[in-house]
Amino acid sequence: MGIGSSSIEAQAVIWGMWVAPAFRRRGYGEQLLAAGIAWARDLGLESISLEVLPANIAAAALYQAAGFRAVAANDAPTDSSQALTLVLSLDSLQ
Repeated sequence: MGIGSSSIEAQAVIWGMWVAPAFRRRGYGEQLLAAGIAWARDLGLESISLEVLPANIAAAALYQAAGFRAVAANDAPTDSSQALTLVLSLDSLQ
């Protein structure tokens, strides 16, 4: 997982997350995401953002199940090659 923080907005950004095909559907993605969320909370950050392609249905479902939401309805991509920006408010998890 590539993850970093921005002190300007008190927001972590997940730049990339990948689980090898042979290990998918075993909960490793959830564990990896949970570790990133815990890291951001421990730092006192307010939110986490990431981008996902609409065609990546499994990843989008994982992020949405963890509480990530689209930034705004009008930010929805117009085709499957445009990434959708999702944000998780860490305040909503407490």
